[in-house]
Amino acid sequence: MKSINDRPDSGSDQTAAKDRRRRLKVLVGLVPAIIIALAGLGAAPQAEAATACPVSQFCYYYSANMQGSMKGYRGTVQVLAETFESAGAGQGQAVRNNAHSVCNNTNQQVKVYVYPSFYGDYQTIPAYTCTNLNRPVLNNEASHQFVTSTNYTCLSNSFCYYYGANMTGSAVAFSAYDVPVMTSYFVVQAAGVGTPVRNNAHSVCNKLSRYVDVFEYTNYGGRYDRIAPGECRNLTAALVNNNASHKIR
Repeated sequence: MKSINDRPDSGSDQTAAKDRRRRLKVLVGLVPAIIIALAGLGAAPQAEAATACPVSQFCYYYSANMQGSMKGYRGTVQVLAETFESAGAGQGQAVRNNAHSVCNNTNQQVKVYVYPSFYGDYQTIPAYTCTNLNRPVLNNEASHQFVTSTNYTCLSNSFCYYYGANMTGSAVAFSAYDVPVMTSYFVVQAAGVGTPVRNNAHSVCNKLSRYVDVFEYTNYGGRYDRIAPGECRNLTAALVNNNASHKIR
């Protein structure tokens, strides 16, 4: 005969079963949180979204590959004096000497120069092109210029200097008077505008009725290039970017 101690303890069994069910519920509840945590560990960090360059603007970016803060412009800028505006690395920093990449969202070429007033080394950015800047322009930019495809036509009774070869780029016109010391600047809105004419002319056009001699030194000194009436051409090698005065003959 069994003793009273041999009977199953039904109360203890029920309590143990309740504990097991409670622990199972806790574990089941933790599964989603564990899965989410593991997924987060494997996920790659999100890259900072670049600010798109608006249509008809030329934009500078603080970082390479059109990343970081951005500043856009709608035309030629003689001196970069603004700061980066959009959210991102470099926001609030000066644009001048701090841009790593650019985006030209216009239908014109843009030249980025290392000095104000479109002077010194430059990098040409074709229309609708986004690219990193190259040395020596990289983090060394001070002005930019929208380049027009229309060349200036030298008018009658004028003698004209051109910044570029083959009568291209910015120009300046003189009437029939001698210039012993060249102090003028290129004025036509094109490549080279704002640059001194002295020692920066590549070609000339003579629409006067008289010969014009272009000299390498002031006061009609040194070698010279004689330009016939009606003649438009590049200066000779000795005078290209080496002009300081001219005399009407």
